[in-house]
Amino acid sequence: VGGGGGGGGDSPSSNWRAMMAEGREDMPSPTGAMASPLGNHEEQVILYPAKQPSKGKSYLSLRVHKVGLKDYDEYVEPFISVVVCDKRGRVLETQNTPVAYKREKADHLERGGYLVFDQTVHLQTQLEHIYEGNSGIFFELKHWKDGKKKTSCRCWALVERDEIEDGEHSMELYKKPADYRRRKGKITLFSVKKLFCHIEMYVKALPSEGPAYAKRASAVTFRKKGLKKK
Repeated sequence: VGGGGGGGGDSPSSNWRAMMAEGREDMPSPTGAMASPLGNHEEQVILYPAKQPSKGKSYLSLRVHKVGLKDYDEYVEPFISVVVCDKRGRVLETQNTPVAYKREKADHLERGGYLVFDQTVHLQTQLEHIYEGNSGIFFELKHWKDGKKKTSCRCWALVERDEIEDGEHSMELYKKPADYRRRKGKITLFSVKKLFCHIEMYVKALPSEGPAYAKRASAVTFRKKGLKKK
């Protein structure tokens, strides 16, 4: 993950962080999962409400902003699947955004642009468990292939547990399929131009514990169990 510049003033990113800090929701369903049809796809939009932190429990909210592609204008009903997997590749949770609501030309490139989502995803997996399980957070760009009448993954991005940090981030894109086990030699770059997956992260923890609590708690757990971090 490459770190992006922080937003200032009244930028959309700073407004989003303020909304997360105040506990305000930006989704229509305050309780339970929001599930609705996703165009032609066999999958559904699945977005959960935020979980509130408590003693020893912190959570991560993500703003999926946009994904850059050279052929950004050719995809039908593109959406993002956010998947949390442990180090063995077991899926802990999956959420799907609605389809991109607009497309933007990249000013810095002759060819290329962005699929814009601006969707908030509240992870349901406790942040301490993400650290303890050496879990990764995957962002799979999926789209509808009308000729084959199926949903297909075009590319994907990844946040490792040690890359979780408040703020804006730009992530490299990798060739499909997503390797949930994150094996060396199995992950190949898809990005060939300065086009990335842009997200923002906000760690929700009690003020007395702070955003770094989950990492400290994870380290204590590993010491008590006599385990080695890999």
